[in-house]
Amino acid sequence: MEFTNKNLVFTQIVLCESGILLTAIFMYWGGYVGASAAHAGMAEFIIGEIMEFAVVPSGLGIGLQIVGNLTGLINVFLTMKK
Repeated sequence: MEFTNKNLVFTQIVLCESGILLTAIFMYWGGYVGASAAHAGMAEFIIGEIMEFAVVPSGLGIGLQIVGNLTGLINVFLTMKK
């Protein structure tokens, strides 16, 4: 473990955890707003438009998770190389 890059470990943890949090918050929020609109009897296309605000932040969170996992893989390969 003494050859493991601690900065990459920290970066991986921060990216993965913030991505998970961002994805969870916006998936929940969009679903809650959409379900409330559906329960109120709104049309499906209106519900889709209402929920649309959560798509980009959720995708950003998923992207952060992917980058964090790739950072972890890079760290593993760099550690094995040493």
